[in-house]
Amino acid sequence: LLLKPLNGNIKRARFHEVTKREILKVLENLEDFDLNLVKAQIVRRIEDRWIGFGISPILWKVFHNNKLSAGRVQTPVLGWIVERSKKLKEREELIRLKLENGLEIYFRAKIGTYRNIIKNREIEISDVKIYQEEINPYPPFTTDTLISTLTSILKINANEAMQIAQKLFENGLITYHRTNSTRVSSAGINIAKEYIESNFGENFFKPRTWEEEGAHECIRPTKQLDAQHLRNMIGLKLLKFSSPLTEKEIRAYEIIFKRFIASQMKSTKVEKIKFKILICEEKEFEFINKILEEGFSKVIPLQEKRIFNLQKGVIKIIESNKKIVPVYYPYTYADIVSLMKEKGIGRPSTYAKILEILKKRNYVEEVENSSLISTNLGAKIFEFSQRNFSKFLNETTTKELEEKMDKIENGEKNYEDVLREIYIEVKEIIKSNIKKGVKYPNISLDFVFT
Repeated sequence: LLLKPLNGNIKRARFHEVTKREILKVLENLEDFDLNLVKAQIVRRIEDRWIGFGISPILWKVFHNNKLSAGRVQTPVLGWIVERSKKLKEREELIRLKLENGLEIYFRAKIGTYRNIIKNREIEISDVKIYQEEINPYPPFTTDTLISTLTSILKINANEAMQIAQKLFENGLITYHRTNSTRVSSAGINIAKEYIESNFGENFFKPRTWEEEGAHECIRPTKQLDAQHLRNMIGLKLLKFSSPLTEKEIRAYEIIFKRFIASQMKSTKVEKIKFKILICEEKEFEFINKILEEGFSKVIPLQEKRIFNLQKGVIKIIESNKKIVPVYYPYTYADIVSLMKEKGIGRPSTYAKILEILKKRNYVEEVENSSLISTNLGAKIFEFSQRNFSKFLNETTTKELEEKMDKIENGEKNYEDVLREIYIEVKEIIKSNIKKGVKYPNISLDFVFT
């Protein structure tokens, strides 16, 4: 907008990977600016500031701390962590049984169940079913599934996961990492085809686009270069990066590479076994008994649990023990990011940022295994927000606003109408707070509509 008076012929270059091939292709296919995207971004920025402007001062006044904040996304997310933290003292039994046929099973049960089991030293097995099934691979990564997987496997937080992905993207190893799409382009399919056919054979390749054509693509490698070859090329100085890759970053690349390659391979055919046991209450178990025909499991192995001589009837327990364990565990970074995606609040670009804000404000703290628990301050802030601002700071209104943003991007909704709705909400918050003695800077919100 600043440059347009000087040069009216400004175009947009949009690329999904930092490779010579992609950049040359994009420069030959420059686009006009999509003003609907600009309008949606304007609404996002203004809404974020208005809500902060409207609510933060009362938090400062009540809690005597001018570093506190609330927001459409951060407050509901804080609520999930607070509510889960309240349940952490609940306990149950984790029971291990070894049966006379060699089968070991683990299950959770209410306190007191184990005492009844050791009285009888036997269990009843019923409804034994053996059947075949084809298991399909997971789709390629999106931002939320990438963060969830990296935080879980590499034991890092969401912010570090995104920093690693950013570095891999900047070094031209993966496509753009802020995306909600699992779509695979023809270029991506060709990369998988060449790798799979040369390493496993033609019959293992099964191309999948996963989603229809759209603006974004999945997170995938930009070349048919697996982690071992990447290490070799770095070692031989055939590949150089401005900032050397750490082993953790190479492991992250390997996870992305394998997930993508597996997504373009045929399904794996397995034999499954399902059965029930009766111990005070009925429990159902299902295992992969054996792999009948390999597919994507060549890249991402499936766990087999060979079970022999399992028949309906009473069977003796030859070993048993128990542990007292929590019913609920603290949410991990992976859990929270998955919930944000599932409930439709937040964007790929903000998943990690929201969690960092909650930590920075001292609303939550990180404990072992990349888990998050609420602090006393976090619990108080959430409870206060629920009492006073639940109409504005809840999952439903946040999701509805995200949907309105999508409609603005698609040209289906007028951005000024959405701003007016938010304006009315914020004015209501401010008027209510002024009555409670909250002082605001002498700033008018009306400038947006003048």
